[in-house]
Amino acid sequence: MRMFFALPCPASVVTRVVAWRKEQGIDGRLVPPENLHMTLAFLGEIPEEQIDALMALGDHIRFEPCTVVLDRVERWHQGLISMIASQTPVPLVSLVDDLNLGLKSLGVPLDRRPFVPHLTAARKSRYRPNGLPSLAWPVERFALFVSESGQGSVQYRALKEWTVAEGSPGE
Repeated sequence: MRMFFALPCPASVVTRVVAWRKEQGIDGRLVPPENLHMTLAFLGEIPEEQIDALMALGDHIRFEPCTVVLDRVERWHQGLISMIASQTPVPLVSLVDDLNLGLKSLGVPLDRRPFVPHLTAARKSRYRPNGLPSLAWPVERFALFVSESGQGSVQYRALKEWTVAEGSPGE
């Protein structure tokens, strides 16, 4: 199963991203609104027998709420239109570090690229959009997602979500 830990995109951010893409006339393959997310840790192909351990890892992660601001837009390789945060809040860095530490202990190979908080808005776009509204993304939950293919599309489904309200260290 192809899996990843990510921040599910809040409805308010989804609405603004969809409107922005329309205003900009972004071409290429638009990421469906229900698939918008911010990847924290890409896991790749995971055997089904390892899913319980990944969920247990999520159960042990505690994090502080914060807000990440997407304030830049770039066109990356192969026409990826990415909305990017110029600054990464410390609690988000801690969340990513804790996930990576846990994944390493489970023997899951880690992505060697540094974490860059971003949302992919479109793929195979021929040009970079001109402007981007500053989008405030409240970080209050993260999830373990599975990527499912079917009928010419890919759907991301959250297997389990964790919220900041579920506790703190020592509880």
